[in-house]
Amino acid sequence: KKMRWYIQSDLELEKHLNKVLTYFKDSGRQDCFELGDHLAVLVEPDLKGQYSPQWIWTDGLNEFQTIGKVSELKYAEALEKALDLTFERFGDLDGSKTAFGVVAEEWLDVKLHQGLSKQRARRLEIFVHGLEREIGLKEVGQVNALLVKRTLVKVRKNPYHLRDLLSVVIQIMDLAVENGLIDRHGLYALKNSPTLPKPARTRGFKFRPLKEITTVLEHLVAGGLKDLYFHVLLLQALLCLRPGECIKLKVEWICEKTKLITIPRSEMKVKDPRLDDFRIPLSTQALNVIKRCLYLREIGSHSKSAYLFPGIRCNRHLCNDPLSRALRESDGSSTMHGFRKTARSWMAEKGVAVEVAAKCLDHELRIGADSFYQRSDLLKQRRKVMQNWGNAFERAVPDSLKWILKPLEPQA
Repeated sequence: KKMRWYIQSDLELEKHLNKVLTYFKDSGRQDCFELGDHLAVLVEPDLKGQYSPQWIWTDGLNEFQTIGKVSELKYAEALEKALDLTFERFGDLDGSKTAFGVVAEEWLDVKLHQGLSKQRARRLEIFVHGLEREIGLKEVGQVNALLVKRTLVKVRKNPYHLRDLLSVVIQIMDLAVENGLIDRHGLYALKNSPTLPKPARTRGFKFRPLKEITTVLEHLVAGGLKDLYFHVLLLQALLCLRPGECIKLKVEWICEKTKLITIPRSEMKVKDPRLDDFRIPLSTQALNVIKRCLYLREIGSHSKSAYLFPGIRCNRHLCNDPLSRALRESDGSSTMHGFRKTARSWMAEKGVAVEVAAKCLDHELRIGADSFYQRSDLLKQRRKVMQNWGNAFERAVPDSLKWILKPLEPQA
């Protein structure tokens, strides 16, 4: 018997195991819990009746192999070993050049050359490998909509990502068409298919009151997060931006003289062409963080990059996956987007007008016909609110991080 767990960190795994071990105590019961990607946790008693959970690799049917003890291997290490065993067991791609598995590997190589993040590439690699296993080395001309639909549901039991993964299969088949292996394919009809399971509602972003922000940031400091990611996190909280919008900030959008950031409407989540570009008034704390980021950018190897937070490649921005992962592992539920909830709740407690608070977060208020006539961005009112929010947020930041919010001292 196998049950399914959806975990993203060692902390979540520990919570699940504690519940299971408490329930199984002195009962002699045993069970196997799947984590996906051919990795599972086996909970069974030894000869003395004591429980010692084991990482195991499974082929999804009856074959399994022990990887190690849960107490000795972290989730990421166990996943790495499970993936190696999977490639060793199913990784033989001997076949014709028109085999689906070969085309899938070629597509993944193209994505890697295009600068795909390591975490996303790893996930896609696991998924593509699962497709190779289920579809096998069939000729790409034999891959039809019914086979893909059954394979997607079998490979990815969680329906939340099914439609995203369907687009991956379509891209692989498009590559086969570009290479002249087949004339066309009929997988686009699956995109609007009502037979695919609908994704479940996503969990809401965890809300943290301003007084709890200190604890969250202290956990990150204790976890050894790099200073650069603290710059990203604090600036995102001070500007009340969405994580993706903050990490993609460009230097040309920043005006220190007017203390404004002007983000093109096409770069925001709300891309309504009738709306003006989004202007963000900078508090003193936000301006100090930006000046520090500009200094780090100048002394680094990517001073010519257009982004405020340049990545490894000069023409790419920084990836915020390590920061998101560190937040999840700090208490199992915190997210970067949760700071927007904190800011909006603080504004409500301080009596900030609803229209002004909505403009601070770039939200649309559809209240009667007046919403179609009111086109002011309330910049003057928002400037005062953002400065007060910066002062309140600075008081919540632990002493070990306050230096990021202070003015940059002149360098000798």
